[in-house]
Amino acid sequence: MVVWFVVLGALGLPHILRTPEVLHAVNPVYAFQFFIDHKFHAFVTMGTIFLCLTGGEDLYLDMGHFGRLPMRIGWFSLVLPCLLVNYFGQGAFLLHQQHPDTSNLLYHLAPAWALYPLVLLATAATVIASQAVISGAYSLTRQAMQLGFCPRLTIIHTSESTIGQVYLPAVNSMLLIGTLALVLSFRNSDSLAGAYGLAVSMTMLLTSIMMTVFMLRHWRWHPLLVALIMIPIFMFDVTYFTSNILKIKAGGWVGVAVAVVMFAITTTWKKGRTILHRKLADDSLPLNLFIEDVKQYAPIRVPGTAVFLTGAINIAPRTLLHNFKHNMILHRDIVLLTIKNEEQPFVAEKERVLIQKMDAGITQITARYGFSENPDLTQLLSNLTIEGLDLTPNRVTFFLGRETIIRIPNRDMTTWRKRLFAFLSKNSKDASTFFNIPPNRVIEVGIQVEL
Repeated sequence: MVVWFVVLGALGLPHILRTPEVLHAVNPVYAFQFFIDHKFHAFVTMGTIFLCLTGGEDLYLDMGHFGRLPMRIGWFSLVLPCLLVNYFGQGAFLLHQQHPDTSNLLYHLAPAWALYPLVLLATAATVIASQAVISGAYSLTRQAMQLGFCPRLTIIHTSESTIGQVYLPAVNSMLLIGTLALVLSFRNSDSLAGAYGLAVSMTMLLTSIMMTVFMLRHWRWHPLLVALIMIPIFMFDVTYFTSNILKIKAGGWVGVAVAVVMFAITTTWKKGRTILHRKLADDSLPLNLFIEDVKQYAPIRVPGTAVFLTGAINIAPRTLLHNFKHNMILHRDIVLLTIKNEEQPFVAEKERVLIQKMDAGITQITARYGFSENPDLTQLLSNLTIEGLDLTPNRVTFFLGRETIIRIPNRDMTTWRKRLFAFLSKNSKDASTFFNIPPNRVIEVGIQVEL
């Protein structure tokens, strides 16, 4: 990438030296005069030149891995200067052409002998730059899973030292299918530019809206200060967004369609899980009542430790009730384990686990994870030392629930969303793999839930 940007700057610099008057373009008076003279056509031009700004958002995808300082150094010391020199070089080149040809303008800057090497370099840069989008898709999908907006998918860690380096086969397959479909449908980059421009302008506008909400709610800044900062940004974002709306027919509809599909999936999964948890909680037994029953009737207790995953604290999980109802026995030691996903990227190890010893041999453990972390129950239990409890993963029996959705007529969700939720739930990755539980220590209890 360093070679690519240096070459971009080197291609534009000779033409600027040959025609230095092109640098007069930095004068904003020309831009104002252009809008005064051409009005609507100038507005349409904003959507055309918008693609000159795109690409910078990829830096935000890597910020989670490297931090803000490297991104700033890379942008201001290399990327921005080289891009500006190249764009001014293109303008200077056009000023010397009697009959300007704006097609493939970048390659016209290079001498004839450098055409094929430049194509190869551009291809390599494209492949490398695409990795930011791919890794960003992986990170966002994993965070969506942790926050409850996406079904569980297979996550493969590709680094032993960096938690953010992950690979999701399902997401990779969807990206492959989507990329091939776009290439075969649009056939050239000019047709795809409309879809790309509208998608990026929408992303910028939504990011500004969320930043405004964050300033007001989280930082609690004064609304006047937020307005002074964000109104100029909104002026640019709204201008670019509205100018790119004109590209909907020329391919911009693709980004909108993808956004609608992803929005439908994430909101359906979130709402479905919320309704499901509510119904399970309504049919459950408070934990204190269950403990009183155990102490009163003294059921048969078998040796060993049983771990029951539950999403609700102080509620006896249905897997525990089903096991007791059908087998009429309880393990000597019972652990109710709740995985709580926080709305922050990481949780400090000293704040990870909360342990509460209860009567009747029951221990409640709450483990907190950030949305950039993957719960690993094998590692979690191995690091815990609780007096009187053997939490060795290969000696513990894990009881997991597997819900089967039965659709019934009601007003909780529309029919199509119920079908979508049932499909997502059926194809969700099993909890044992997702939480890294030894497969030979798992007992799944089927639960049918009406939705």
